[in-house]
Amino acid sequence: MPANAPRIPASLAEPAVPVADLAPYHRNPRAGDLEAITESLVTHGQYKQIVVNKGSLTGRPNEILAGNHTAKAARQLGWDEIAVTRLDVDEDTAAKIVIVDNRTSDLAGYDTELLADILTDLPDLEGTGYDRAQLDELLDDTSLPAPIELPSDGAGTGSPRRSTTSSGGISSGHRLGSGSRRTRWSS
Repeated sequence: MPANAPRIPASLAEPAVPVADLAPYHRNPRAGDLEAITESLVTHGQYKQIVVNKGSLTGRPNEILAGNHTAKAARQLGWDEIAVTRLDVDEDTAAKIVIVDNRTSDLAGYDTELLADILTDLPDLEGTGYDRAQLDELLDDTSLPAPIELPSDGAGTGSPRRSTTSSGGISSGHRLGSGSRRTRWSS
């Protein structure tokens, strides 16, 4: 992010509030990756609002329901303000929002081949949450097609189970061939 770029874009400036006025959720079970979130804030600024409960139904004003670690990273960076969306929900709804915000992320998956393509197309990994070792591991996992398990090598022969590669070769659990993608940037 350029040095003169705003921490909070104009489109999010209206709902910005002092970070010091916000309280973390009192029972947040999530352990966020503060280092990755901080790197993202430094690189990109804030690009989505955190969710704050007004607290008239819980007795805990300005409690963060989604974005607890984003607010913590902003505090560590010395930010004065952060953009929020405000709700006013009861105790049970607040707890459910905290849980589902984290759980839906846990349940999601990746098209790892597409992810590897996107990451290798970038000029660098800054602000992505990935480092070179993680990208290399991802590339190793996606460089060859997965073996296909067959019930046997022939109908009714009773031969041991074997795998075949997508090219028709037989595999005994080892990946055949080698290959890796090239990145646009060096390590």
